[in-house]
Amino acid sequence: MKTFLLPCSCTTEIAVTSGQAGGRVACPSCGRSLVVPKLRELAGLQELPTGGSAIQPRWSLLQAVALGAAATALLSLAASLLVVPKQEVFSPQAIRDLTLAASDQEIYRIWKVGFANSSVRRPANELEEKMQRQQRFFGGIAQVFHGLATIAGVVAAVAFVASRRPPSTRPRKENAGSSEALR
Repeated sequence: MKTFLLPCSCTTEIAVTSGQAGGRVACPSCGRSLVVPKLRELAGLQELPTGGSAIQPRWSLLQAVALGAAATALLSLAASLLVVPKQEVFSPQAIRDLTLAASDQEIYRIWKVGFANSSVRRPANELEEKMQRQQRFFGGIAQVFHGLATIAGVVAAVAFVASRRPPSTRPRKENAGSSEALR
């Protein structure tokens, strides 16, 4: 039995046999119901070579969205991990160096003003303030990338699930001209 390729408007070609002539088939890609031409009109369609298989349907828009969103999620997650600097905000060595460089009177004055009536808090030096600002800045960027990765991951999951659902069994409206051309 010969097999023919019935073209769909979504560019997918569906393998039909002469036994299906005059019937209807559903497109595996878009779900549209197509009329298979009558037996004498099948000869006008492209014939599938013997031993061949039907041309595989192209990716649907949902599958492309799923792939794009998954790639965006992975890249955003990687970027959020790379953007955070690996510096410590408070360096014990920097504190030791500053203490050794200061005179005893200066250390006593700082202790008296800043530490005598408080807990272990002390004012941050310029280097520590700069590092704290950088840490806040890069932390904010990392949060943006985490948010983008989360949103892209959700979009990818929804698109993947939607692309795996079977096509609707409800027939779609077709243009009167296109249905006449198929008969």
